[in-house]
Amino acid sequence: MKKGTFMMVSLLFLGSLFFSFHAWADEIDSRIERYDGKLELHYDNTATFTEEVTFVYDDPYNGQYITLGRAGKVPKGFQIESNPDVKIETNGLAKEPQSVEDIPIEDGKKLKIYNKGNKGDRVKLTITWKLKNLLFLYPDVAELNWIPISDWEVEMDRVSFIVTAQPDPSARLVAHTGFFKKDPSVLQTKNGFEATLDSLGKGHHFELHGIWSRSLFSQTLANDSNVTNRQAAFEKQEKEIIEKIVNSSDEIKEFSKFCEDIQYIDAYSAKQSFVEDTITKEKWGYYVLTENLRTVLPYKPNVEFFSMDYIKNEEVAFWKIFFCAYKVDENGEEGFDKIGESIYDDFIKKLPTDKYKFIDASYIVVEPLNRDDIEKMLK
Repeated sequence: MKKGTFMMVSLLFLGSLFFSFHAWADEIDSRIERYDGKLELHYDNTATFTEEVTFVYDDPYNGQYITLGRAGKVPKGFQIESNPDVKIETNGLAKEPQSVEDIPIEDGKKLKIYNKGNKGDRVKLTITWKLKNLLFLYPDVAELNWIPISDWEVEMDRVSFIVTAQPDPSARLVAHTGFFKKDPSVLQTKNGFEATLDSLGKGHHFELHGIWSRSLFSQTLANDSNVTNRQAAFEKQEKEIIEKIVNSSDEIKEFSKFCEDIQYIDAYSAKQSFVEDTITKEKWGYYVLTENLRTVLPYKPNVEFFSMDYIKNEEVAFWKIFFCAYKVDENGEEGFDKIGESIYDDFIKKLPTDKYKFIDASYIVVEPLNRDDIEKMLK
């Protein structure tokens, strides 16, 4: 099979998966009445995280999606163990799921829980995850910088997070969300913190950022944090956030702008994929950019951490980018049309400077490109 043909099939396959996902979940009229998370930090830098999510349905349904992000600045060795414990309660009665499917995603875990029910049902899911190497371990403090909620496809009416560890009066925790009308409320308790907010919009993020005394965790442990102390830098970072917001004439606007600047970007984050030519055995990587979709892409592609188990940078002969357009045919079937393709470096060179901006040293956000914009770059 030729590369172009292989890629076109891949694009259509990915597109069909994407839209069938939305049909399974988004066309059902439902809401999340409550989201309660409890994160228990342990001495060996493992953690237990329990998500308790209550859905209310106005339509019959087939099941639920549950996601857990590993987005954010987490240590390289961070892991979410597979096969979490799943409990279901429908209208107050315990119920066994028909099946639970673990769907691989690059930035976390996603469960597809088959659990059919009827209009008017109230379904409470309790998912217990085991986490490893969640905290950065510095000489003076252990730091949490994690986004447990990202890209959920249902609005949440109320969100509560409890974070516990050994008692530490010097501990600090703050919670951030980039598109929220007010900051989450954070209350310090005997063994930790409770963060609450009234609602969280569909597709929005929730970040936890905190520090605890390093003495609460095993001194024999180490990870990819550097050898310098961290507490002063943590306090400075959070102080700058507060000052920037408070001193602004429009606090909500400034807060949203700040969160966007630190990667709370209202854009699709393109995923990298790889192909091996069946004849030459040459391996190459690619990204896909969809017409009229604001997209986060690397300025210079490299094999990302979560792909390093099966491919190394030196094994990638070259990088490409494919351009496609979303379509709906006369029968209402959704799919993609391929517009064209380009060597990735050529795409970056031809991309107009007013069509992108850097969000950090490695990544750019590309503003929506229409078909004319794309075809001009392909000439």
